[in-house]
Amino acid sequence: MRTGLLIYGLTAVVQVTLGQGTVDTVYTRAYNRILDMLEGRRQPSLKTAVLEVENAYFLGQLDTQAFSGAITRLATIAAAWANANRLTGYTAKDSTAFLRSGAVFHLMTDTVFGAPGIPLSLPFRYDTVDYFGWSDPTHMFVSRLLATHEGNCHSLPLLYAMLCHELGTKAYLAMAPMHMYIKQHSEQLGWYNTELTSATFPSDAWVMASGYVSTDAIRSGLYMDTLGLRKALALCLVDLAQGYQQRAAQADIGFVLRCCDLALAHYPACAQALLVKAAALGSREPPVDGPTMVPVTNPALEATLATLVNLGYREVPLEVYLAWMRALARDPQKYANPLMPPTTSDRP
Repeated sequence: MRTGLLIYGLTAVVQVTLGQGTVDTVYTRAYNRILDMLEGRRQPSLKTAVLEVENAYFLGQLDTQAFSGAITRLATIAAAWANANRLTGYTAKDSTAFLRSGAVFHLMTDTVFGAPGIPLSLPFRYDTVDYFGWSDPTHMFVSRLLATHEGNCHSLPLLYAMLCHELGTKAYLAMAPMHMYIKQHSEQLGWYNTELTSATFPSDAWVMASGYVSTDAIRSGLYMDTLGLRKALALCLVDLAQGYQQRAAQADIGFVLRCCDLALAHYPACAQALLVKAAALGSREPPVDGPTMVPVTNPALEATLATLVNLGYREVPLEVYLAWMRALARDPQKYANPLMPPTTSDRP
């Protein structure tokens, strides 16, 4: 298989010829490393898991040192910003952690200056061209976000969560229909949402406004739940399965199903894992050549689809999703959390 590999940290696009065995090898290695995290043989880390997924897509050619170094540099800048600023109107005991979360938000949504007039970091913007990675799957990657400062509802919250972890403050991934955002907790505010695609702090009413979040979907953990590290690693396994399908000339459905089943073992209400699993199982169905043939039953596929229904999943039309996101961008104050306090600088 001939493929172009964009190696972030370098300036060239490298053309290499690789066989199916090489693709299977790098993806199996990434799977085993995430498995080791989930089973306690390796230190679990969202940053490491994301790096494994993206390095597998680049067939082991991603500049991993540049990736880790970029995360460390951004975390250092955010920490310095937190030390140079103070909160107003916030008196709870977790004010330091809350300010650090605010520093990460500021870093990702605005320019951070060092000496007067000298920018240390530019804001990360929403990718309005290929926000689902349909034309280029790397548009979903944190490595591309670091290189271009353009991302989406997949890469932006992942980077935010990584940076919060680097600064010692907690941030949880959360799911909405076709969307991922951040949930955090503060002693003074309670739970609050952070939306990186529009640089806002929307209320839960915004998530409900999509029209596709039922009480069953909330109760089952399908949407609006706080995802701990294990569930976040499970999402990485789904990304790994999808990357493998895109990279492999002849994808091994068994590998895709192993990724999905392991993800579901740690995150049973993962809609993404169930959808990818259902698609893989459906691809095993033999073609029906004539109207008189009896359709082949597929108990595993039927059970997977039934699980989605029982969790409260409903397929969201693309136009509904886009209208939902545009509504937040057009009128952010309509769904804004009024309790979020401002920050003020200690500098003159």
